[in-house]
Amino acid sequence: MITIVNRKNWCGESIYVGRPGVLGNPFVIGRDGDRSAVIQKYKRWLWTELQRESGPVFGEIHRLATLAKSGDLVLACWCFPQQCHAAVVKAAIEWIILQPQKKERSDVGESE
Repeated sequence: MITIVNRKNWCGESIYVGRPGVLGNPFVIGRDGDRSAVIQKYKRWLWTELQRESGPVFGEIHRLATLAKSGDLVLACWCFPQQCHAAVVKAAIEWIILQPQKKERSDVGESE
């Protein structure tokens, strides 16, 4: 199970997904819109990052998915319980877990 907690008042173990981390929301309330708008922008941004199939964001989401498969995962951010980009991170992790795994090609690079 994946749980989201507020970093300010959570005392247990968690993985921080806020700024300035890899999964932190680069969109700021005020400058980039209201809370709802910056979360929608983050959702589009995260989807674009995941479609690249490489890079630090892709790697971190997949690392978290692996952790979630093996047990409970607690994500921490400063916003929760308000509407928060961590819910988008949680949804992305859950989506990745449900995807069929790609088969690794063992012959890649052997003839080079």
